Amino acid sequence: MNLASATFFTDFPVHGQYVCTVLLIVICVVLAANIAVKARADKAHGKSGRAESQENAAAGTIADNESAAVGAVSAAAESVQSAVGAVSAAAAFREGGITPAAADFSRVVYGNYDRSFIARLILADGVLKERYVRLADELLGYKKMRSRISWAYATFACGRRVVARIAIKGKTLCLYLALDSAAYTGSKRGVSDVSGIKKYSAVPTRIKVRSERGVSFASRLISLTAGGMSLSRGDKAGLRAEDYPYEPFESLLARGLIRLRTKGGVKLEEGDTLRWAGFERRERISAAEVRGISLPKEAVRTVPARGKENKRARQSRKGIVNIDTLSDNFSAGDTIDISAMKAKGLIAANETSVKVLARGVLDKPLTVIADDYSLDAIKMISLTGGKALYS
Repeated sequence: MNLASATFFTDFPVHGQYVCTVLLIVICVVLAANIAVKARADKAHGKSGRAESQENAAAGTIADNESAAVGAVSAAAESVQSAVGAVSAAAAFREGGITPAAADFSRVVYGNYDRSFIARLILADGVLKERYVRLADELLGYKKMRSRISWAYATFACGRRVVARIAIKGKTLCLYLALDSAAYTGSKRGVSDVSGIKKYSAVPTRIKVRSERGVSFASRLISLTAGGMSLSRGDKAGLRAEDYPYEPFESLLARGLIRLRTKGGVKLEEGDTLRWAGFERRERISAAEVRGISLPKEAVRTVPARGKENKRARQSRKGIVNIDTLSDNFSAGDTIDISAMKAKGLIAANETSVKVLARGVLDKPLTVIADDYSLDAIKMISLTGGKALYS
């Protein structure tokens, strides 16, 4: 053993401390390096996982967008097909190939029914017909008197001299005479001067005949008119109310005695919806609202009243029912007559006629059959799409 070796072994405790320290440092460095490598690997793996998740999410979003795009294209195709079908239906309707109902394509046509004088007379009740034939027979009882019925009225003339005209306005008979109205316009007999209306300039005195007293008064004025024209009496024509029997509205329409006048002259086809020119149908209407609304003359179709034999009984007890009461007790589209009102307890069982008055609100279409109406009640029924008929 040389000196150096001896020195090393002699100083081993000191050298051993250095060796242990170096070894410990090496071990720590290796451990730290391993930890760092593992951390980097974990981090890289985490990024890869997130990237994979993002890729999966992106793939799902793309798939959803593709499905939505396919749905949108399908919807667009259906819309185009529907539009093409509607255009085809409209074209077929115009060409007369199919009806609007079959094509599920309908128009709204605005118009009014225009009733001729003879149609108004045929549809009138027995009382009005009786008053007309009495006045017409009175006029035709003068020699050389002839009558001619035009669209709007009946004209009575001797030669070229017009003596009288008779028109029907609603349920009122209007007599026009070739008489100076100045002496009668101040009376309470319903006399008025209509000389300002061209078609009545030859017969300027109008008398509204609404009662038996009105018929008697009108007959006296006819006699005065005939006397002023130096007409002499002859034999009466013997007219009867039965000469004008009732016909349904549709029959008179087919005969041309009632005309449908549409806005713009549009021809009404099967499946079209007819609305009255001048006002729109409403879902609800109140009695306060209708006061300022003008109702077309032909908005209400009527049926004839019952015969004279029941007149006295009908007038013995008259019931009153209000529109809002009918609205509360019946459903949309119901047909309501006096029997239905009695069944609901709206009028007394011993009442033989009924009058309908406007009150409250009506919010449904009803077909009402009654003996009398107030004008506002008729408006309320008509404006909500119903019908006011006379029993």
